[in-house]
Amino acid sequence: MRSKSAPAQVCICKLYSAGALAHIARILKPDGVLILSTPQKYSFLELASKIAFLPGIIELVRLVYREPIMETGHINLLTGRAARAQLSNAGFVLRECHVSGLYLPLVAEFLGEMGLRCAIVGERMLNRTGLTGVLWTQFYVAARPN
Repeated sequence: MRSKSAPAQVCICKLYSAGALAHIARILKPDGVLILSTPQKYSFLELASKIAFLPGIIELVRLVYREPIMETGHINLLTGRAARAQLSNAGFVLRECHVSGLYLPLVAEFLGEMGLRCAIVGERMLNRTGLTGVLWTQFYVAARPN
């Protein structure tokens, strides 16, 4: 990149840290926007993946999926509070946030379309009640102020 700042920043990475967010804030032009998504630390998907890799269970999981199963590899899992704090500490102003992605172990795998409808209804209920910490992904739109 030739200029010392960028009007927009696209960052697709598996892990990020407070240092990476601070660097993005430094190179983003004033009023530039960062769109960030990251898995939530206590989502059903992340918790289910921890259980799935226990000895004995992983063999059953491989039978169900009939393919090699690899860890999700999310190194820097954050709660919503921690993600918002890192954005704020890096100097970003939060414009929007959204959480989505309900994963119910075995429902998605065995119930097909009906399982998808169950997940959609469940996600709506969790959003209405504020219990969004179990949803898989958090999305943020944040701006670098002038």
